[in-house]
Amino acid sequence: MLAESQGSPYNSLYNATMAYAQFLNTTQRVAQAEKLMADYLSSHSDTNPVLEANALNFLAGITTDAQRAEEYRRLAAGKWPPPPPWPPAQNSIRELMTAAQKAAGQQPFEDAFSLTMQAIAAAPEAVDRDTIAEWPFESVANLIGQKQPARAEELYQNLLAAAEGWSSDTIQPLSCASEGKCESQASPRLVQG
Repeated sequence: MLAESQGSPYNSLYNATMAYAQFLNTTQRVAQAEKLMADYLSSHSDTNPVLEANALNFLAGITTDAQRAEEYRRLAAGKWPPPPPWPPAQNSIRELMTAAQKAAGQQPFEDAFSLTMQAIAAAPEAVDRDTIAEWPFESVANLIGQKQPARAEELYQNLLAAAEGWSSDTIQPLSCASEGKCESQASPRLVQG
């Protein structure tokens, strides 16, 4: 299949046929364009499935028969290879911070504190690490800080230490944490020093 898409005679013939069909369509000879591509497909059953789907979609777009257009689309959809599977869930702190925020609404705050510390520890390897210093963290730390300021201070100190470790990659978590003003849409800021 790859060979056909990289310079085989079939690919050249397909490209030439498609170009001519497009020309016929552009010059108001739709019936000829449709016949040309339909004939090509019927005589080249070994056409790359992606190219065949492309040709079928072209036919669906030019035909004046609504039923035939739908049939072309249906056939084209069946030619596409299945999409690759999504990669396995990568390290993310979103669930930890969501759980921490939920736990912060209840007392005692130990669960919220523990979950937030877990998120901070996981953040350096997380795909969404920059979100650690945004609203969930600030909300949790502020709720805890209302009753236990020392615990909130501990969260911020751990956040600063973690964010400093990757601040060369992105400045947003460090600047957000050090300023104590974290917003969900915080933009990167320059740190002058």
